[in-house]
Amino acid sequence: MLIFFLLMLFIFWTMFGSFASVIIYRLKSGEKWIVNWRSHCKTCERNLTPLELIPIFSWLFQGWKCKWCKKWISYIYPLLELTMWVLFVSTWYFMIDYASLLMGSSFEIVKLFFYLSIIFFTVIYVFYDILYLEIPESILLISNIGVLTALIIEMFFAQYLDARFPLFPWMEYMNGGNMLWLQIFIAIITLWGLYIIMLKGMKEIYDVWILIWLWALILGSNYFIFSESMTLGFESPLMSALLWAMSLFTFFFAQILVSGWSWMGWGDLRIAILSWFIAGIYFILPAWFITYISWSIIWILIILIAKSKNGKESTFQHQIPFGPFIAMGYLWVMFFSPMIANIIALYF
Repeated sequence: MLIFFLLMLFIFWTMFGSFASVIIYRLKSGEKWIVNWRSHCKTCERNLTPLELIPIFSWLFQGWKCKWCKKWISYIYPLLELTMWVLFVSTWYFMIDYASLLMGSSFEIVKLFFYLSIIFFTVIYVFYDILYLEIPESILLISNIGVLTALIIEMFFAQYLDARFPLFPWMEYMNGGNMLWLQIFIAIITLWGLYIIMLKGMKEIYDVWILIWLWALILGSNYFIFSESMTLGFESPLMSALLWAMSLFTFFFAQILVSGWSWMGWGDLRIAILSWFIAGIYFILPAWFITYISWSIIWILIILIAKSKNGKESTFQHQIPFGPFIAMGYLWVMFFSPMIANIIALYF
């Protein structure tokens, strides 16, 4: 009975990975009706039967070929489904209090759906970036707005209802600050300004001026809100997220200007903002340490493999998507924040 239950749970969770693959393909192809239209083979266009829609197992039983046209089915599909399952299980194991959840705790239910939503959208943009070397704007916009809204709601509960329900792993280290409505206004203006820059509708000199004015707004309002402590937002989750998101955005924007778009793109900036909202000021440095270390290791391995196949004189010309490594950083913070906090306290 337990084995059957675990098998059903495995199939159910991997179905979200299957649905994510549909979203990825149809976002790229421009097909409408992501939810309502039947899944079909991209080669012969035949609708798939229910038996062909079982995640991972259908791919294995069909010998990774389409049942009708016999074309190869990419390994990306089962890999995506398996990734979704692994991350869902990790969320369940590391982020949720089982006892409270089984007792019907409303907060644990909300927290479970919140984190599973982060995982779902993360997997979508990660595999989209891997496949097409670009970031779907709609997915990142939904993610950023959703996480920012959750942060504002959590601060509202902490400040006005004196109730703390920490959705984010770093909230327990901070209080809500004061003047919450002013902070929300500044957050909206800041994100609006950053998205104007990322739309690439103006000359770069105007983008630089917008950044300067946003920095003036953030630093000036931070001094006004925290005039007594001058902690630069360390007391407020929202202000710290804005402050450090601006720092990272400026750092990446400078790289884009210097490299002429060859080092990274605007999609990486959108993911960076999301990572700062999730990791927070206390865990963002470990998150980005993991991001750059993992990226460097993969980059070196790929170069070595390419040179071993093509000879020492070969030049490596492939692009490596940076989005998956940013996601790796903030997911590690989500799952292992207590361990990371202990390491920080012990050595720093």
